[in-house]
Amino acid sequence: MTGLERVRSRIDELKRTIPIRCEWMLVAEQSLGRPGMQLNELGCISCHFGYFATAHAIARELACANIACGFVQYQNSWVEQTPYAVSQLRKLMAEHGINLVLPVAEIASKSEVEAELLSNKLSIDSLELKCTRQQPDPGLTGNRLRSLIDKGIKTLRKTIEAKQATKPALERIEISGQTL
Repeated sequence: MTGLERVRSRIDELKRTIPIRCEWMLVAEQSLGRPGMQLNELGCISCHFGYFATAHAIARELACANIACGFVQYQNSWVEQTPYAVSQLRKLMAEHGINLVLPVAEIASKSEVEAELLSNKLSIDSLELKCTRQQPDPGLTGNRLRSLIDKGIKTLRKTIEAKQATKPALERIEISGQTL
């Protein structure tokens, strides 16, 4: 989500529904760049794999064994959510002691997700990421799909390994008297 106010609005909404105390962190997004493909062929893979680099850094800092992601069945033809991409992400995360959890992977339609959110008194404002690029999925299949994913995984692996060589994994910053 873009814009700190939108993020704060979503956090306020979630605070009403999460029954336990949660800590919120503002973390710079890790960019992986383009893994050797044309921009129109990428879909959302470079950003999504960047999210996993960021999530791994957070998990490492907090000694978490799991990373959860909102991939859903109705989007499993999108490059970053294809069964092949998910299997490669699971494998890479497992290599680094992290379990990839997909709690909503079986949801078959967007309307099903919207109904679930509304039944829990949550808005659908952040149902899907609101990309500033609005890059459509390129619809890759076969060897081109596998090649793109493999290049993305290779870049993600290098990024994770480089981050693991540094201490600390995350930098804590203070804004207006609050540590983030």
